[in-house]
Amino acid sequence: ANTSTVLWSFPGGTPSTSTQNNPLVVYDAPGAYSVTLTATNSAGNSIATQTNIIQVSTTPDAAFSSNQNNGTVSFTNTTTGASGYTWFFGDGGTSTLPEPTYTYMADGVYTVVLVANNTCGNDTMTQTITVVLPPTAAFISDDVEGCSPFTVQFSNESSVNTTAFTWTFEGGDPATSDVENPSVTWNQPGVYQVVLTVSNAAGTSTASSTITVNTAPTAGFTTATAGLSVQTTNTSTGGTSYLWDFGDGSSGSTEANPVHDYASTGTYTIKLSVTNDCGTADFVQNVEIVGAPPIAQFSAESTKGCSPFTVQFTDMSIGGPTSWAWNFVGGNPTTSTDQNPLVTYA
Repeated sequence: ANTSTVLWSFPGGTPSTSTQNNPLVVYDAPGAYSVTLTATNSAGNSIATQTNIIQVSTTPDAAFSSNQNNGTVSFTNTTTGASGYTWFFGDGGTSTLPEPTYTYMADGVYTVVLVANNTCGNDTMTQTITVVLPPTAAFISDDVEGCSPFTVQFSNESSVNTTAFTWTFEGGDPATSDVENPSVTWNQPGVYQVVLTVSNAAGTSTASSTITVNTAPTAGFTTATAGLSVQTTNTSTGGTSYLWDFGDGSSGSTEANPVHDYASTGTYTIKLSVTNDCGTADFVQNVEIVGAPPIAQFSAESTKGCSPFTVQFTDMSIGGPTSWAWNFVGGNPTTSTDQNPLVTYA
């Protein structure tokens, strides 16, 4: 109250000085400003300074840059003077982070908008981003298993951003291809791998599957006889079903290794038919059934008499013998191959 004069100093303001008690000052440029007041009376003066008491803001200056890696974009915010941010990524996605990282899910050209704001207003910057994602490999085939020669039609189902195709067909004809939907033939049986690699400017992707190629079976067997029975051992390959004909008019067997009993001895023709999805193969073999060994037995019409003594021998053997070998010690003849010989002892 004892002040007689005042002197204000307003660096950066208009006016820059004033002797009014309550001056009005305009600041045209943003920044932080100090104010000094010098109060004077007859006894002297006093100086008061408040540093950076005046804070002058302006609308922000929006700015940013971006770095892309396979559809994932990192944004570096170089805006000045902003207190808040709103990002629009051009595909419906938004963010309020100062420096977001955003992943695009599809190829395209996107307009990114940054709206920077503060209490004085807002500023906007836009940037166009071209996104090219790596492709995704995928394919189907009209069949995966068949009989040689086996021809398969492949259909590409990779993502639409694919620009190049590289097929590899293990054991196939052709062995490689760069067409989108190739047709391939396998001439030899086996299990083979198919690989599709697709690419574009952003990278590559791979998909694979297997192809199974079958062939007609081969037929074969061996036999072992015991009496009137025959044991078969199946040596066929590739068969899924079997049919046996044992040549005696009996019903056939579908077992892999059947045992068959014959009613009588003889020579029989055995036939094996082997089948799978690719065809049928036959194998034929003759087998001789000789039955059990015979048991030798005989009788004599008489066993005592006067010389010269003639004896009629009769074969009594069982088991169906087909040949005979007699031995007559002291007789005439001394040997015979007749079934029922007549022998004289002198």
